[in-house]
Parts: sequence; structure tokens; C-alpha cells
Amino acid sequence: MCRMVYSTQVFRQRPEHPYSVARTFFTNHILCVDAARDPEFGKTGLGWMLRNKDGLIQWAGTIFLHFTMDVDWAELLAIKLPLTRLQTNFENLPILSDSTNAIDLIRLKANISDHDLLAQDIRLEAAKLCSPEFFHIPRSYNLVAHDLVQKALHSCITTVWTDSMPMYVGTHVLKLFG
Repeated sequence: MCRMVYSTQVFRQRPEHPYSVARTFFTNHILCVDAARDPEFGKTGLGWMLRNKDGLIQWAGTIFLHFTMDVDWAELLAIKLPLTRLQTNFENLPILSDSTNAIDLIRLKANISDHDLLAQDIRLEAAKLCSPEFFHIPRSYNLVAHDLVQKALHSCITTVWTDSMPMYVGTHVLKLFG
């Protein structure tokens, strides 16, 4: 039986390891997502990474889009796209975003706008994973996903990797975790 847990809880602790969130939930993995939109040109970058409980990135990617409706739409897409690509069922998978609007839209079930329809799609995709949990986290705890998004936005490329991280991500992880 699958259940979904929604929360807008914000992690305000200053742990030594920003991704100790996975240890907080006693889960084996966490999915961090982010999006950014350039309103002048309508370009959008999406980024995600799946980390294990030791903080190692096991799967990550970026997507560049030429157009999205607005930043909330982009943030919702940043949650939906990796969910549709996960090929493993996870029990109690925390999905972390620095967008309170996206988390609130997923939690609410109004179905009155295009945002709500996309949020409904996310709920359906998430239900396939069994027990996903949606949480808002401060950007300071989501810096690697944020950097992935900025790279996608400025390079105009889409990248997915599972083996080794690009140097710019590895450098950032070293800065964060020593």
C-alpha cells in the first residue's frame, strides 16, 4: 500500500553536513530538485540529483528548455521529470525543493489551473514510487541542484549522468563537504 506524505516543514538546523536530511528521515536516498527561469528570453533550466545516505550522488541531470510558462511551472517540472525517469521503487523517498510554491501546489488538490494539473501529474508519478515525501528546504541546502540548474540555463544543454560527476559539480561538492 502506498501513501504520500506532504510537508512544508523547513529545515532550519545548521548541520555540519547539509544532506544529513537523509539521515534525519532514516532513508537510503533523497532527491533534490531545482529550476531557474530567465524571464527575458523565456529559457528555463531544470536540475536534479539522487543522493544516497552517505551523500554520494548516484544519478543526476539537467534539462534545458526554450520556454516555460513561469517559474512555478518550471519548479513543478523540475520535480516531475526526474520522477518519471526513476526506474526503481523507493520507500520513503524525500523529494526536496527550495520552492515553497511548488510544494504547496503539490499538497493542494484544487485542479483549477494549469499548475494544478501538473501538480496532479506529479502526485500520480510519485504514487508509483511508494511513500514519497515532499519537503521545502532553504536554497543553502540545495546548492548542488541549484548549480546544476544554472549550468543548464547558461550552457543551453541537457545532461544526465550516472557514473561520475562533471568537474563543476565535483568541485562544488568538495567545497560543501570538505
